[in-house]
Amino acid sequence: MLDSELIIIMGDTIKSAIDSSGFGSVNLVQKAQPTQEGVPTGPTVFFEKLFHLGYGWPMTKYVQDPATLSFTEVVTQLTETTIQISSLSRQDPTSSSVITASDLVNHINLFFAMPSQIAKLLSQGISILKVKEVRNPYFENDSHIFEAHPSFDLVFTHNATISVGIPGIINAIPDIHVVA
Repeated sequence: MLDSELIIIMGDTIKSAIDSSGFGSVNLVQKAQPTQEGVPTGPTVFFEKLFHLGYGWPMTKYVQDPATLSFTEVVTQLTETTIQISSLSRQDPTSSSVITASDLVNHINLFFAMPSQIAKLLSQGISILKVKEVRNPYFENDSHIFEAHPSFDLVFTHNATISVGIPGIINAIPDIHVVA
C-alpha cells in the first residue's frame, strides 16, 4: 500500500470521526505540508505519519506471463505504520460548552476502537494493532497563554508490496563440457 493511499484512508476515517462528534466545524490538516503557513485559528485536528516498520521476512512469489515467458517477482512485507493524531482548540475557561482539544482527540481515539470502524479498515487492507493512550502536554502559545496539544499514536498493520519484472529465457543452447 502506498503512502498516498494510507493518507487518504486515514484522512477519510478521521474526517468521519470528526463528523460523528457533533462538535461543529473542525478543520482536518495533514501536518507539515509544503504549502501550509501558520496555525489554523479554529479547532483543528492534525495527523502525520511517524514510523513505517517491516516485520519478519518478506514473502516472495513469482508470477509467469505465458505469452512473453517472462516472470514478475512479487515481494510482500507485513508492515507496521504509526500515525500520530493531535489537536489544537483554544479553551475558554469561562464556558463549559466549548470543546477542548482533548475532547476532539479523545473522541477520535474512541472512534478508532469501534468495531464498525475496525471492520471498515479491515475491508481496505488495514488492521489496527494499537490505539495508544492520549497524551495532553501544554505549551505556551504566541499569545503567552498555556494551551493543550493532546495527541495519541495509532499503530496499524498492512501489506507493502513491490513487483519487479524478470525477463524469461527465450531459448537454451546445449553445450557439453568434458572434464579431463
